[in-house]
Amino acid sequence: MAMISLRWNYETSNCLVACGIDAERVDRFKSYIAGDEHPMPFVFSKDEIKHIRKLANPEKGFCAAFCAKEAFFKAVSKLYNLSECELFFTGDDGWQKIKLSSGLRKDLKIDSAVAKIEFISYPFYMECLAAVYVFKE
Repeated sequence: MAMISLRWNYETSNCLVACGIDAERVDRFKSYIAGDEHPMPFVFSKDEIKHIRKLANPEKGFCAAFCAKEAFFKAVSKLYNLSECELFFTGDDGWQKIKLSSGLRKDLKIDSAVAKIEFISYPFYMECLAAVYVFKE
């Protein structure tokens, strides 16, 4: 069995206060492409859905946003309204800014969050990995 090792750096002047990680199979999100106009409204905001549906591979956008929300939850260890944490996926394998509502930032006493999105291809499926870093000044 081959092992994949991931390493990355993120530079900021803010203080890292938490991190979380999540992974999902991309094919789990294919049904959202042709299905309901606003799938999982308790997870995705209307703006996220609009953005994701314009992507060349919307299933990757849905998967990346979902993984980022789950990783953010693991980082902060507190229930929150998932649609107040938005990831507007911009492309494969890169750092993505997470848009957090002002109320969520205030409630959690944090300033920002970013996600490192990686897609890993296996012989029969693709997996999305999201690592979320949470910061305060």
